[in-house]
Amino acid sequence: MSNEVIRKELKKLSKESLIETVINLSCGRNSIRICKETEYNLLIRKREEKFKEFIFLKEQLDKYSTFSEETYILAKKIRKIQEEIKAIDKRSDKLFKEL
Repeated sequence: MSNEVIRKELKKLSKESLIETVINLSCGRNSIRICKETEYNLLIRKREEKFKEFIFLKEQLDKYSTFSEETYILAKKIRKIQEEIKAIDKRSDKLFKEL
């Protein structure tokens, strides 16, 4: 495969797919330990991003004094982010133990 073909294929991928592809490529070239460290570091960054989003939404929710459709939507988004953070924590803990 030429570099041009590879670039075109990578542009088609979503951000998460691209991260998985990079992880898989680094696994092919490096040891499994380096691959797991890379994945762990990416998970930590992803968790930080999700936590910042959680804080922002929580602050938005705190501005409301009564329950409304907007607060319901915000609360639903916050709950989804909490679940995502929990899944990231579970995966990163597992990786950390394997390192």
